[in-house]
Amino acid sequence: MEKQEYLNIFQNESSHFFYVGLHDLVINFLDDITKKSRILDAGCGTGGLLSRLKSDGFLHAEGIDLFNEAVRLAMKKGVKVRLASVEKLPYGKNLFDAVVCIDVLYHLRVKSDVVALGELWRVLKPGGLLILRVPANPWMKSGHDEFVHTRHRYEKGELSQKLNQVGFEIKRLTFVHAFLFLIAVVNWNKKGTASAIGLIPGWINKLMLWELRAENLWLRKFDLPAGQGLMAIALKPNGKFRQ
Repeated sequence: MEKQEYLNIFQNESSHFFYVGLHDLVINFLDDITKKSRILDAGCGTGGLLSRLKSDGFLHAEGIDLFNEAVRLAMKKGVKVRLASVEKLPYGKNLFDAVVCIDVLYHLRVKSDVVALGELWRVLKPGGLLILRVPANPWMKSGHDEFVHTRHRYEKGELSQKLNQVGFEIKRLTFVHAFLFLIAVVNWNKKGTASAIGLIPGWINKLMLWELRAENLWLRKFDLPAGQGLMAIALKPNGKFRQ
């Protein structure tokens, strides 16, 4: 990711509809996790989700990120974060009750998504919860993808196969951000390399956040047939690592 994009995200993620709605969704999927649970945000970026978890009472949440600029900005939010790669987590086995990994596996600097998934599996306790989001649909690659150094967008069956390969038990695997998907379809052939995150008129931000929160309510019980991203909810069962 371009260095300036970290500052852009840092300045906007507490109010931008995409991040607020996405963090709401993650909190929804953590419903069965107690506030005393130890949670890892693997690829925490500038710390927006960690800050939200902390404000929601999850006091044992911590994060890692590969990039110095992201770690530096996250620390400004008073959250616990370390410099590390998702392909080599600086933790022992079976430590976390939940691992959240949001829009990380797709990145150019992740050489092997299967190795990264194996690391997430390794640090989870047996029965631990994985919440994973990746960008969907390879044909949707855009100027924003190039700007944030996207290596790959995923097919649903492909992500399922990789989770199973590592040993995860998939509980949910659904598309997310259906409305954003429709917007992307309309604009898919536009040229240019730029960030999709930035200041937008307040009324548009509120309208988009309303739409995402409506979608989040749907996702509490039902899956979506299409979307801009894929969200997996998976468990680490008892048993041996199968990578």
